[in-house]
Amino acid sequence: PAGLQIVGIALDDVASAREFAAEMGIDYPILVGSTDVMVTVQRYGNRTGALPYSVLVDRDGTIVWTHMGPLKRATLEERISPLL
Repeated sequence: PAGLQIVGIALDDVASAREFAAEMGIDYPILVGSTDVMVTVQRYGNRTGALPYSVLVDRDGTIVWTHMGPLKRATLEERISPLL
């Protein structure tokens, strides 16, 4: 309702990504791929290819924040709030 969409990108096969999503209680869309995933994360600023990597994109499609490594909920909420 506030205009937020979360999308996961998995470097994996579909069955493994589904199993992981079920185990973690993930209920947002997840795109699954291989080489194309690495190209995508590089386009979003991840030059090393390390995962996890998080990106916030505003309503205009501009990358406003990136984060390498595990992400704490409080940090994400702090970054998202001004964009809503």
